[in-house]
Amino acid sequence: MIGILELREKHATWGPDKISRVLVRTLGTNAPSKSTVARVLQRAGRIRRRRPRVRLWTVEGRPYVEVVRYDPAAIRAWALQRTAHGQGRQAEE
Repeated sequence: MIGILELREKHATWGPDKISRVLVRTLGTNAPSKSTVARVLQRAGRIRRRRPRVRLWTVEGRPYVEVVRYDPAAIRAWALQRTAHGQGRQAEE
């Protein structure tokens, strides 16, 4: 855990994926997984949440704004529907 936090202090722009890959190179099979690194960084308050994506467009001269947020339930439903009909093929509705 201390090695993860030290790497993050030295390299503030590195995320869990990069830190995990560096630890695999140095520690080999004893290195923590990417999700473990992310959990340690989050508990230590070293990960900032990303801004939601915003779409802007106009219809008949009036501006519209849509904030696109990550919805884990929708992604799980999509993945289940996709795998229910065979891997790699999209489900037919």
